[in-house]
Amino acid sequence: MNFNNSLPEWKNTGTEPSDSLKNDGFKAGYKPSANVFNWFWSLVSKCITEIQSKLSNEETARTEADKNLQQPTFTEASTRVNITSGETLSTLFGKIKKFFTDLKTVAFTGSYTDLSNKPTSMQNPNSLTLTMNGSATNYNGSATASKSWYAPTSGGPAGYNLISNGSGAPVWQ
Repeated sequence: MNFNNSLPEWKNTGTEPSDSLKNDGFKAGYKPSANVFNWFWSLVSKCITEIQSKLSNEETARTEADKNLQQPTFTEASTRVNITSGETLSTLFGKIKKFFTDLKTVAFTGSYTDLSNKPTSMQNPNSLTLTMNGSATNYNGSATASKSWYAPTSGGPAGYNLISNGSGAPVWQ
């Protein structure tokens, strides 16, 4: 921290005034001795010099801390553990880096083809056949395939059978 003015150093330490003079202060017409003034200015000089020194040290420390906040350095953690409130930025970023490192490619691409150990029990079928009333319809697993299956929309009259010729909606006969 740069100060515009330096306090002049007052080297003559003087003599500390009595407690009664410090408590009551100067009375009208009283003429304090030079030793009292020397004591006062010597103490003021020391106090202000100390304040300026501590403020400068504090600013230097804060500047270094700010620099570390803006450009923290860190090392990747060796294991995945959760972050905890009150940890330093370098510890936090080290833990977060470990989580990112352990993520697989698919976490960043979102592509099914980047998966390893893909499930086999729910594969897209190569061929699915639906048979109704002796008529079969095949589905090849393609997302663009379009098949229609017809089902009755209401119950039929007693004694009637639902009959389909294989194309179109079935009818009650």
